[in-house]
Amino acid sequence: MHKVVTFRQVLRKLAKKHGLSDKKREKPAIDAEDLALVLETNLVTIKKKYIVGRHQIQVHFLLLLGFCTASRPKALLDLCYQHIMITLLRDLEGGPYKIVPEFTFEFTKKYLGMKEVNTFLISEIIFNPSLILSPHVFLLGLLFSDQAFAAPNLTSAEQLSKLYIEPGRNELRLPLRSDLNNTPIFRRSIKVFHSYKVSPD
Repeated sequence: MHKVVTFRQVLRKLAKKHGLSDKKREKPAIDAEDLALVLETNLVTIKKKYIVGRHQIQVHFLLLLGFCTASRPKALLDLCYQHIMITLLRDLEGGPYKIVPEFTFEFTKKYLGMKEVNTFLISEIIFNPSLILSPHVFLLGLLFSDQAFAAPNLTSAEQLSKLYIEPGRNELRLPLRSDLNNTPIFRRSIKVFHSYKVSPD
């Protein structure tokens, strides 16, 4: 009968053999400057080729969303359109309207039979010259690419800038298409004949 060896046992043996410490190390934190460098590299590098251009934007948005919410990777990757709400807010000082996305992350862990959820509002970054750290830019790019807004004529940033909040109101909800409720934001590519396209799911 063969002896069953666990992965941890193998790691301990290798650590002992090579004189490595088996003490748990504190995970290093990443700050905004480090993240900006990673994001810039992702956008300009020619060493890494993406099969589909959308994946480059997805990676960028995934890193930004993870940085802003500190959510687990699985919660981020499971994000679908039904978990996103977009609202235009009036600037009380008379400035341009603010775009406020709201993300609701569901977790498989349940309490009393109910799924745990976390909801995040992310304020718009409008004074950063490059907008490389603005999740709004990349989220809107994905939304427009999928024609995800319920209003059929809302298909570009230019049309978004022309929206109007009625007097007496301070916000305007921008619903997304209900038929995309279960469509993930972060999608794989599939091969079609001699090319690739983004998977619908």
